[in-house]
Amino acid sequence: MAADVALRAESFSIGDVFSRAMATITGNPAVTLGLAFLCGGLPNFAFAWIAVQLRLSPFSGSGGAVAFFVIMIVAFFAIALLALVGEGALMQTAVSQKEGRPAGFGEAFAAGLRAALPLLLLTIIMSIAAGIGFMLLLVPGVILSLMWAVAAPALVIERTGVIEAFSRSSELTKGARWKILGFGLILMILLIILSVVAGMFGGVVGALTQ
Repeated sequence: MAADVALRAESFSIGDVFSRAMATITGNPAVTLGLAFLCGGLPNFAFAWIAVQLRLSPFSGSGGAVAFFVIMIVAFFAIALLALVGEGALMQTAVSQKEGRPAGFGEAFAAGLRAALPLLLLTIIMSIAAGIGFMLLLVPGVILSLMWAVAAPALVIERTGVIEAFSRSSELTKGARWKILGFGLILMILLIILSVVAGMFGGVVGALTQ
């Protein structure tokens, strides 16, 4: 049930979220890394390889530019859809880990495929609603984002409908939204730090190869 793995007001803690994530990865390394490669790394590599092989760029003439942007659009939607498959599959892996049994790659991937289109619809609705909230006064957008923080796990794990997932998420996050906000800020800071470190590393490598 989503109540076991999603964020709950009476049990949510940042440390618990990190520990569960690490337990899922370390307990199922082949499945988690395989899903990350299949649904994340491989599609991006395939797009880059195709672009290089076809020598496409936005500056390669009118025909080439059109082909480049068409492939960009197709690749964007394909990569986004595969990312949603991976998201659903990893949620199923976390459920298996919570239940104390090994996660099967086929079981996880099938769950991801089953959830991909509902997750896409959920993401579109959330983006539009939260985007309107952010444009109005910022605060409504933040509130909606916190209320719907676990709508995706509710949709995948409890197999709710798309609309029901929003109310279920609101119920699960009630009383824990300040903690969720803090967790989100910590993740944002970590991502910024990692981006800066990666940028510095890339700059050093680039300078050394000159």
